[in-house]
Amino acid sequence: LGTLGNNNSVPTENVFNQILSTIKFTDQTAQISNSTTTPTPIAPSPTPNLFASWNTYSDSKYNFSFKFPNDWMTQTKDYPQDNQRLVNIIKNSSPSVVSLSFTITNGWDRGQFGNAQDQPKNFSVGGVPAYRMDPPTKAEQQLERYQTNVYFEAPDGHVFVFICTHNWNQDYLNTCNNLLSTFKFTQ
Repeated sequence: LGTLGNNNSVPTENVFNQILSTIKFTDQTAQISNSTTTPTPIAPSPTPNLFASWNTYSDSKYNFSFKFPNDWMTQTKDYPQDNQRLVNIIKNSSPSVVSLSFTITNGWDRGQFGNAQDQPKNFSVGGVPAYRMDPPTKAEQQLERYQTNVYFEAPDGHVFVFICTHNWNQDYLNTCNNLLSTFKFTQ
């Protein structure tokens, strides 16, 4: 088998046999089968509902709803001349700053949405495919204002654009993602 050590004086077979002679096997199956205790099942701990304290915005005209933090508020404005509705979601502590918004229109407007309709869908909102456009990474930051846009079409053909202005603030990013995860179509 060879030798062990610098002076080649200890054959590896001897070392191997010495190691094997120290191994001790026990009859663990006998201990298990003779055991009279029954393991107590562990109940899964309940998952806290992150959105339990959040408010719900419901829109009966465009048939959707979403949840938003209870220290935020919503403002809805219709623009009949453009067949649009704007829903702003604003943090109460800074009411002059619109951080999140939904724009709902009757269809894809290339002047307003560019080629978002033609982009590969890389996200999902309310069970429908969506296109999410994130800004450059924080390390590539060159502007004062950064936003993530999410474009999607409702089953009835209305087009939604969700805009999250976050400037790489993790709290705002989390709020955006959590809000989108609660979005659903109601009809």
